[in-house]
Amino acid sequence: MKYLKLSLFSLALTVICITGICSSTVVATDETQPGNLTFMVSSDLKDLASTWVMEYKQTNPGTQINLIDLPTEGKAIGTMFMVSGSQAEALDAGSWKICLGHQAIVAIISAKNPFLQEIREKGLKAEDFAQIYTVAASREMHPYLVNNPEIISGVAAFTKTNPADITADKVADVAALLSTLKSDPLAIGFCRLSDISNEGEASLTADLRLAPVDKNGNGRLDSFENIYENLASLNRGIWIGKYPDELAGSLFAVSNPAPVDEKALAFLTWISNNGGKFMAGKGFTALNSMEINANLASLALLSSSASLPSSAGNTGLWLYFIITLVIIASIIVLVLVLRGRSSVEGTFHVSRMNQSFNADSVTGPHGYYFDKTHTWAFMEKNGNIRIGIDDFLQHITGSISRVLLKENGTEVRRGEKILTLVKDGKQLSLYAPLSGTIKSRNNILQKNASLLNSDPYTAGWIYEIEPRNWLREIQFMFMGEGYHVWLKEECSRLKSFFETALRQDRNEPGYLILQDGGEIKDHVLADLGPEIWEEFQTTFIDKSR
Repeated sequence: MKYLKLSLFSLALTVICITGICSSTVVATDETQPGNLTFMVSSDLKDLASTWVMEYKQTNPGTQINLIDLPTEGKAIGTMFMVSGSQAEALDAGSWKICLGHQAIVAIISAKNPFLQEIREKGLKAEDFAQIYTVAASREMHPYLVNNPEIISGVAAFTKTNPADITADKVADVAALLSTLKSDPLAIGFCRLSDISNEGEASLTADLRLAPVDKNGNGRLDSFENIYENLASLNRGIWIGKYPDELAGSLFAVSNPAPVDEKALAFLTWISNNGGKFMAGKGFTALNSMEINANLASLALLSSSASLPSSAGNTGLWLYFIITLVIIASIIVLVLVLRGRSSVEGTFHVSRMNQSFNADSVTGPHGYYFDKTHTWAFMEKNGNIRIGIDDFLQHITGSISRVLLKENGTEVRRGEKILTLVKDGKQLSLYAPLSGTIKSRNNILQKNASLLNSDPYTAGWIYEIEPRNWLREIQFMFMGEGYHVWLKEECSRLKSFFETALRQDRNEPGYLILQDGGEIKDHVLADLGPEIWEEFQTTFIDKSR
């Protein structure tokens, strides 16, 4: 209780100091000075970017924003860009970037299609689409697509064919395509998602359906692939990687180095908050709420780090140091409180052995970033990043008996193997959530690997890493409520995995607690054989990279 009172007092003092420094900042900053921002823009985004600039200047007339064409050949010269996904990757690998929107090509069919039920159960593989769109003699369906070079090239890439070999009928626009689909039950057509996405509407009209894609090509539409019930579900599925990459893309703001100019940060913040409403008419779809929040957090971090010492001037500098000291003191007090609770939390984890678990029973502390391969990352006050495994993973594996670690000083890249969990000879390899240099590792785990189960977020940390591309790589991670929403998708994917892996011909026991609504038994992998662990590695963990 004493520590809690001290921490509350420290936090209150922090708020008072922040108020003081913000006041100093307002006095010292002259917002009437005209800004002069320049973005290099790829040709496919020029129309959208021009609309953003025009709309933004209506409420911010003092900011001058120049748009320059990105060269099609030669090196792009500049510091800030608006480009599509492939062009973003071509720029300096160390660049900072945030996603501003998405684009996708989708297939739609008639609700009266005689094969509709079969298609909704099995989906259509890339090979099926290739057959429909290139081999006229064997068609059971009538293929169409909007006569747009981007759509044609996207369909060609997805079906692994030459654009010249696509023999589908091309229609002038989406209105013509929809009219054809409504009149011909055997018609199937590709168009842009933005062409059929109306603000406030989650579904297509009653006479049309989305044609589901069997992404993994196994001849059935698995539950984790079923994102085609409505447009909202499809949008989310595209964002989390359940849709073919050849048919989906994103647009980015890219900067090298990361932007620090307050005018630029204000403009990018406005785009994240308000830019989505102008995208549909330009061929793009807007960010979802979780992506918007991630952008705002990243931009706020840049804004605060850039403005505190300089904009406050000499008057606010001493307040800045006071805030720093108070925050450090608050952290120390809170750590003492958390350490006092750690033994209780550890007992809680152990007590849940052999019970069922779902997304709601998995813990995920606020302030931590979570990667899709079920590792977490947290920035320490010295700027280094601690990483570990999340609570979801330890619920699946059961008690870990050993962990294989890399040595201090090892250079790691995001997505490469970074550690191995061992239980009774069975192994799982996990991947780095970020790039950097290992500064230290938790050697206590060599003697007591079970800390990964009892206390995965504090005592069970694994590495401390000096990051290389922290601000860029956190864009690919989840945080807060976004993590818990994603966990529900992972639990669904986990059920699908076990329904496939634990076939009757393997004589494996039933590990789905169906009488409890299909929840998974806690530590479900613990007693399963090495072949199931290997399959979990390749079809669940590795596919999330």
